[in-house]
Amino acid sequence: MHIFDIDECEKKIGYSFKDKMLLRQCFTHASYAYENNAEDNELLEFFGDSIIEFVITEYLYKNSFGNEGELTKKRASVVSKTPLLKCVEQMGISQFVLLGRGQEKSKVRTKNCILASMKR
Repeated sequence: MHIFDIDECEKKIGYSFKDKMLLRQCFTHASYAYENNAEDNELLEFFGDSIIEFVITEYLYKNSFGNEGELTKKRASVVSKTPLLKCVEQMGISQFVLLGRGQEKSKVRTKNCILASMKR
């Protein structure tokens, strides 16, 4: 069973959470939550996606020139799995993802679909 090291995770991301269980939930995949009667990260992922999109939209609005279509394309290129997955890899935080037994056995931890959702 994978153990979530809150202190090490906070060190990696460079932020100390007041609510340590919220941090743990951020890294809790639905498969782990189901097996362990815990809350998964899906609602937090939904919320995080909105925040990231807002921040990038505001930045592009204030710092870029172009029409709405061009700015939408720029935003989509930043708020997509590929660049956000790079952030997860560079930060070295994939090790903290809590996966269910089946997911863990299938070596899904290294798959982009799982890691990209940890970007938030």
